[in-house]
Amino acid sequence: MELPLINPIQKIAIYETASWFYIIGFNPTETRYRVIKIDRTDPKRLILSEDKYEYSAVEIRELLLMINNGNTVKSSKKFSAKAGFNQTISAFGIVGFVRFLEGYYMILITKRSRVAEIHNHCIFKVEDTSMIYIPNNNLKQSNPDEVRYMKMFQNVDLSSNFYFSYSYDLSHTYQFNTSSVVDIPSKEGSECYALRQLPTERYVWNSFLMEPFIRTVHPDWILPIIHGYIGQSVISVFGKLIFITIIARRSNKYAGTRYLKRGGTYEGNVANEVETEQIVHDASSMSGRVTAYVQVRGSIPAYWSQDVVKMVPKPPIIIDLPDPYATVAGKHFNQLLQRYGAPIIILNLVKKREKKKKEGILTDVYTASIEFLNEFLPPDHAIQYIGFDMARLNRSKDGNVMSRLAEIADRCVKATGFYQSHPLFNSQSLQSHPRLKGMCGRVMPDGSTKQTGLVRVNCVDCLDRTNTAMFALGKTALGYQLYFLGVLETPDIEVDSMCESILRVLYEDQGDTLALQYGGSQLVHRVDTYRKTTPWATHSRDIMHTLSRYYNNTFSDAEKQNTINLFLGKFLPREGSPHMWELYSDIHLHGAPVPPFEPISVPSYCQWWSAEAFCSLPFASDETMKSTKHLSAFISTIPGSDLVNRYNDYYSLNEITTLEDLYIYKLIMSWKDFVTDDPSKVSPFAVVNKKKRKSNEMPSNPSISGVSSTGSTDSSISEEEDDDEEEKSTLSLQKSNEIVSQRGFVVTKVNGDTWLLPALSVSRGFHWLFEFRLSFEGIFSVHERRLRCWSNSTRRCKSSHLPKLCRSRKELDPR
Repeated sequence: MELPLINPIQKIAIYETASWFYIIGFNPTETRYRVIKIDRTDPKRLILSEDKYEYSAVEIRELLLMINNGNTVKSSKKFSAKAGFNQTISAFGIVGFVRFLEGYYMILITKRSRVAEIHNHCIFKVEDTSMIYIPNNNLKQSNPDEVRYMKMFQNVDLSSNFYFSYSYDLSHTYQFNTSSVVDIPSKEGSECYALRQLPTERYVWNSFLMEPFIRTVHPDWILPIIHGYIGQSVISVFGKLIFITIIARRSNKYAGTRYLKRGGTYEGNVANEVETEQIVHDASSMSGRVTAYVQVRGSIPAYWSQDVVKMVPKPPIIIDLPDPYATVAGKHFNQLLQRYGAPIIILNLVKKREKKKKEGILTDVYTASIEFLNEFLPPDHAIQYIGFDMARLNRSKDGNVMSRLAEIADRCVKATGFYQSHPLFNSQSLQSHPRLKGMCGRVMPDGSTKQTGLVRVNCVDCLDRTNTAMFALGKTALGYQLYFLGVLETPDIEVDSMCESILRVLYEDQGDTLALQYGGSQLVHRVDTYRKTTPWATHSRDIMHTLSRYYNNTFSDAEKQNTINLFLGKFLPREGSPHMWELYSDIHLHGAPVPPFEPISVPSYCQWWSAEAFCSLPFASDETMKSTKHLSAFISTIPGSDLVNRYNDYYSLNEITTLEDLYIYKLIMSWKDFVTDDPSKVSPFAVVNKKKRKSNEMPSNPSISGVSSTGSTDSSISEEEDDDEEEKSTLSLQKSNEIVSQRGFVVTKVNGDTWLLPALSVSRGFHWLFEFRLSFEGIFSVHERRLRCWSNSTRRCKSSHLPKLCRSRKELDPR
């Protein structure tokens, strides 16, 4: 039997002397201890050592007492003992070590919070960190650029959307984590194996920070941290708790900001690549059923970019380098085949028909690459392409975007299947639902089902349109997941039901978080936008977000990109070398270094896939070839040991906790935000009347603070503006000659028209917009059409029919 190994080191105490740092790591029950010793006398190098011995509570007390006695200095004047050995800080894990131009810094997690639980595995979010300078202050060498590098590094806010777990590998999918190791020896009797996998470097954001000590210390000290989004909610079905979890893993390969990181690299890594996993499991018991569905978003794999030199809202798309043999796309899809199997389904949401070709350039390149690659794959495993112009359909009067997405999603989910940990119920096996006809996936000998292949969604930015399409896929998958869990009779989720609202909020929170990280903005076009049910009062917020987003992309993205490059180790500061802020471009930092005077191996243009990936199809080769070499720890133990006992780890039996502080209590209490006033609709799958639905459907995600993890401000932009219409429409706020407000509304005259607008910070907002118009010419060109359409739809009456309005300066600017 194979069980996940629980990391014993979950708490850390730091002791210091003038010459050494002593790091004491221990488990929650304080029965297992390990010690790391760091030398503080070397101003440049990181010298640490560990004896690899596991201490008991008695042994660690004796060790600390001995160190304390050896570092006690007696004062001759006062005849008293002055301790030179004291505890400095307590922590919950080591993020890693980093050096700029002087000595090394140690980064510690000083505050954490539980944000999710997956089948009794606790998932934590980093809430606060501490950065400790290791060398003694007497040896500190002053460098004028050290402070600037340190501030730049600290711009990556580790308390914003960084997650870790002591017992669950967040860098892999649930399906991979539960897959068996092929070469593990059989175990007889009551003993079992405690396993810890090597994390996927692609999704571990502190891999560079762990490099200085990962090969020196015991694996118990290693704590992989992912970046992205994790959200969890619960539905109650007659007392049975069903947990819905969304995990979005952001790739650290070719990571950066919106306009500075586009397309892909020679290695096949693409910008803004995020793996989203939707886990639904029965939390009513320790051995409850678990289902999971995985999908991916990412930039179009080609050599393309956007010219950001000109200060325009939508820079033109440029194909930087022709790729007739689809080298970038081939390597990228080979990675997907290795990780997920076949079929790979492409859902391309880029515009197709435009008066002046902009986004269509990418569609032509993308389709040509897929056609070329499919020539060398068997038809059963060929890459499937689906093109859907969401923006164009949404502009049409009778266009129903969500209905069309639902049809595509049903076809895609059936083609790939999804993971389920248990076989079907007997009733489902005897009489299956007609909707299940054509459901793929692979049934294993134990009755479980595995997902083979996945859907890859993209638009230009992989933000608004992509997030809505991923929600449609997740909604369809959720219906099938709940059906296989025995909760639903039919695999359908009704629109505007509480269950659908919960899932929609989770996906929109994910979209807001990822948009803040990649583009410095929250979403503008949400699910309600494509359902055409967006309240007209929200458009004023969109205008403000557009300005802020334009400012961030123009003036802040370069600094954010430098911060990410420094944090991920793409740039290493060295004395005598150019500093990061002196570089004209960072393109060489993200490419593969070519050894000098060595011939470059030319890959086969026909066999773009690897032999391992091809032989394992339709399964993922990463799963079928999972062996002991992919494990960092491999221990023989008994099932009741604290190394594998998830019950004790989850419930923390050694700690006293109030009911209000329990995570499960907080999660269940959030259910009341979705409960309607109608007692006849207690089911989470019943349709809720929108008029009676609470406006505050769900508490806002605490991880979405309006500030991205690299310090950008809260803003938004639409990536789907109608380029044809915006050329016809013109609206100059310089012609606005009247802005007055009263009783929650603002009346403004623009070009002779009278508008009645919501007063949701609009009076202050319009004044601010007017000032920006004077400073940045052309800033309103993107949203001119939207503003005009909004004005036409919200025009109420002539100014003569309005009440008497106050025109004071105080109401114009409440500041």
